[in-house]
Parts: sequence; C-alpha cells; structure tokens
Amino acid sequence: MNLSVCLLIARLAFAGTCGADELDDYIRASMKTNSVPAIVFGVFKDGSILRSGAFGLANVELKVPATVNTVFEIGSVTKQFTATLVLMLMDEGKLALNDRIDNYLDHLPDAWRAVTIRQLLNHTSGIPDIEDIFGYDSYRNIYTFDQIIAVANSKPMDFPPGTKMRYSNTGYFLLGHILQKIESKPYDEILHERILNPLGMIHTRQSDPAFVILGRCAGYQLTDRGLANRDAMQPTACLAAGTIVSTIGDMAKWDSAITHNRFLKPAIQKLMWEKTRLPNGETNSYGMGWFIDDWRGHPCVEHSGGTAGFSCDYRRFQDLDLSVVVFCNLYSGTATGIGNVECRAVNAVHPGLSYISYKPIKDDPKIRDMLLKAMADVAKGGAGSPSITEAMWKAYPDVSRKEWRERLAHLRSFQLLEHTRHAPVDSGHGEKAVETYVYRLETGGKTLFIIFDLTAEGKIALQRRVEN
Repeated sequence: MNLSVCLLIARLAFAGTCGADELDDYIRASMKTNSVPAIVFGVFKDGSILRSGAFGLANVELKVPATVNTVFEIGSVTKQFTATLVLMLMDEGKLALNDRIDNYLDHLPDAWRAVTIRQLLNHTSGIPDIEDIFGYDSYRNIYTFDQIIAVANSKPMDFPPGTKMRYSNTGYFLLGHILQKIESKPYDEILHERILNPLGMIHTRQSDPAFVILGRCAGYQLTDRGLANRDAMQPTACLAAGTIVSTIGDMAKWDSAITHNRFLKPAIQKLMWEKTRLPNGETNSYGMGWFIDDWRGHPCVEHSGGTAGFSCDYRRFQDLDLSVVVFCNLYSGTATGIGNVECRAVNAVHPGLSYISYKPIKDDPKIRDMLLKAMADVAKGGAGSPSITEAMWKAYPDVSRKEWRERLAHLRSFQLLEHTRHAPVDSGHGEKAVETYVYRLETGGKTLFIIFDLTAEGKIALQRRVEN
C-alpha cells in the first residue's frame, strides 16, 4: 500500500464517532494491522442502538470519512431476508417447503429437479456453489438465469439432495427466482413491498452499479500492490444470495422486527433457527438463513457476509435480547479482524461476552506447569511432547513454534480465566476433548487468550489462540 494512503487511513481512523476508550483504541489498532479502510459497528437492543462507532474512510481516493449512516454491502446476510420472504409465502399457502423446485423453475438440469425448497434454504441440496466456481470477480458481471445455471452445472452434484450439507450460493440464487415466479415481480420489488418499506429501511436495497445510492461506501481488496478498488455487486450475479446493501440504523430496524415477530409467527420463525438433521442422524449448524451457534455459554444465531470489496457479520444473542453488526469495506483472503471487533463491541455493552472482561480464577499449579512445559516443547520442536496428542503435535506449523518461542521468552503472566468439564467433543484432530482451560497470556506488550482442550488422559488435543 502507498505510504501516504497508509498514513491517511491511520489518521482518519482516529475520527471515530464515539468517545475515545479501550474499544475505540482496539478498533483503530485492528484496522491498522489488517489494512482495513473503514469499520462501522452497532450494538442493538429491541431496535435501539446502545452503542455505535464509525472509523476510517468510506472512500479512500476522495478522503470521505465513514459514518454510522454509510451504506455497505452486506453479502450473505442477505440470505436471512430471502429466507424470511420464502417462509412468509409458505405461511400464505403459496408454496410448501417440501415442494420440488422444478414446480417453479424451468430449464433446470435433470439432477436438480428433485431438490426441494427446504433443501435450498438449509444448504442440503447438493447443487454446486457458483461462487466456488467463478469467485468474487464474477459479481461485477451481468448474467442471465440460464448462464448462472450453466456455470453451476459445469460441476456434478456435490451429493444426492438431502444427504449432506454444503454451503451453496446457487441455492439462494434459485430461491430468489422462485420468489419472482410466484409473485410475478422482481426480487428487489418483493423485498421492498414485504420488508423494507413497512420497516422504513430507506437505505436498504439491492446493490446496483448503475444507480446512485446516497452514502454508498467504496469497496476494496488488499493486494500485493496495496488497496485495489472493487466493483459493486450486479444483482443478476447472485440475486437473493447476497446483493443487499444497508446501514447500521436500518439493520437495527430489521433486528427489532425479528425480535417482535413482525413478519413471521414465532413457530415459523423458530424454523429458521433449528439445526438441520441429516438422514444419518447428525445435525449441522445451519438453519434457514442463519448459522446456529453458542457463544460463551449464550445461544446465538449468526451470519457473516463477504463480497468482492466488503465483509460483515451480524450476531443475535437470543437470551440477552442483544445483537451486534460490524461492517467493513475490505474483502481479504486474510482476516479483517471484524469478528474480534464484534465480540469486543457487544462486550462493551454486556461484559462477559469477551475474555477481556474475565477475571483470573484460582489455578492448579500442576496443570499450569504442564501446559507451559508443553508449549516449551512446541517451541523447541522435535519428535513430540508427553503432554500433547500425536495428532495435535503434527498439526503445529513452523510459525506456531516460532511464536511460542517469542511468547515464552517474554512471558509476563499466565493466568487462568475459565475451566470447564464437558461431554466429549471432537478436537478436529481425531481425539475427544473432555475439559477446556482458558488462559490470559501477557507477553512482549501483548495480551493473548489461549484455549487448551484436554483429553480424558490429560493430554492437549487442541490448542488455539483468540483475541477476544
């Protein structure tokens, strides 16, 4: 990135709209580390914005500061709007979730015809993802329905419909066309009539490069040469899968509508937040337009969004009646840091959702010493460690060994924040973990949160670092 641009972004990042405090300082530092031009966030409760902030540049070339009213592309967060529209039509008797999609759409490949609307909603259709095939660059182009179908059909089905789960933007593209077929109107018109106009979401609509959208943010991608401009989304490229733009204020209105079941009866809306059960008895974490999650002991639903020039995340804590949205105008193959900003922003309103607000608890010196000795083994390298499973040992990359050498060389404190025993969970390396330790590690002027998952034999089956 050009030095003057770096300095400009860093300088304007200090022009946040909320008072200077630890959260603001963290956001500015994260933006600088990840070369993010702008970050805007909002924390909501029942439609009220409890806290918000805007940092950096909505347009780098024109030196336009971001504000809480800046319009961002929200990518796949669009899917929850689409799923809501589908369920509204279901409630009106205009479709059924088990309807085959060839009841509504023509010119489909034979292998797709038996796919149901439900399978499109929960990503169990097996239809290949168009985004996997032609990437984000394609979203700048105008396509016909038949062209998109041809691209997705250039690969065989991922699996027989309904047997597995694999995220597919193609599925929600098709849902948009089913909505259009039933209502005999464009998707954007249905969206406005059914949701946006009733809620007064005046800044929310489909992205379209051809139209002037007041307050529209410029999108960027980080390349070896610095920031690169990215074109706005073309509606025909993915339609109902990810073309909406919005603001923090409008998302607060949407959040309130969800809280009060403005569009869906409670029993129907609950369908969106139920994990999908597969024929083999397993469940996956996607419902209909939402991922179902658990965050620090609180049930929540969440969806991220990414386009050629934007990233965002929206999370609702069901038991707290609390939600948070973070937008940024950068898409990057590396982390943008918005997940950590999201966690710290909601923690500023409700302490306890981020490890930064946890207080040290009494530790077992034997466990503490074992963990530090195990990390010393990692830093040293070699054939293995008696306190780490073989699979976890092999998973450590060289960069992790280097990081642990530096952390231990400058270690200032290592304090236990949380210890839980739980039912066996898969470590991701083939072993089952039955207890978890969370430590705050202070080293070299940095504070890190290190999580250790241990087997029943007391060996480390998974070790990971988080920033929140």
